[in-house]
Amino acid sequence: ILFRFLIDPILRTNPDVGKVYVLIKAKDNEAAMKRLKNEVEDTELFRCLQEIHGKNYHSFVLSKQVPVVGNFREAYIGIAPELAKEIAEEVDVIVNSAANTTFDERYDVALDINTVGPFRIMSFAQRFRRLKLFLQVSTAYVNGQRQGLILEKPFCLGDTITKGIGSSDFSAHQNTVLDIEAEIKLAFDSRRHSSASASVTQEMKELGSRGPNSMVGKTLMCSQRPWARWSSTACEERYRW
Repeated sequence: ILFRFLIDPILRTNPDVGKVYVLIKAKDNEAAMKRLKNEVEDTELFRCLQEIHGKNYHSFVLSKQVPVVGNFREAYIGIAPELAKEIAEEVDVIVNSAANTTFDERYDVALDINTVGPFRIMSFAQRFRRLKLFLQVSTAYVNGQRQGLILEKPFCLGDTITKGIGSSDFSAHQNTVLDIEAEIKLAFDSRRHSSASASVTQEMKELGSRGPNSMVGKTLMCSQRPWARWSSTACEERYRW
């Protein structure tokens, strides 16, 4: 889990950091705390931090890490209102690495997590009074099938990973423009018009493997205020999953 590799250097090199709120999908606070302990505190990765703080290690970690029960697929990522208010007032930096990397995932599920999910977080970020940085972490697959030394390149609204790829396999899609709202509407309408659950699953998987536009979940929007690109009302109200 990526957040482990992020928390360790933060706590080692910046011990005076205030708090690190960790969003965890769990049924309640107790389950979230248990998962945080098993996947972070008690792991080999944190041995250096344990050696630095010795017997005070657990109290130090508990004073810095705050497990937050939430759900990436809900409005304001499912955080309890009071805690959401506290986070919005205290947090300076947001790092989002949550994603579904299953290649044959249902298209509606992949869109909900990988595309609408970051939008929900950006909508939540509008409430942050001290926000200085919103960092979106994607997988290596965002680079498509390019090979060799690959320079980091931001994706702008409408871009696909086939743009700029010289392979003949992708030549037919070089000028493809990705309409995110159209893709979301397509998945939503297709699911709504299918009655049997088995039929829905199969149709959603076929949609997800039909071509370059299925890469929508790996695209990023480049803007100093990326949430301004979409209307929160349009997306949240029109495309409820």
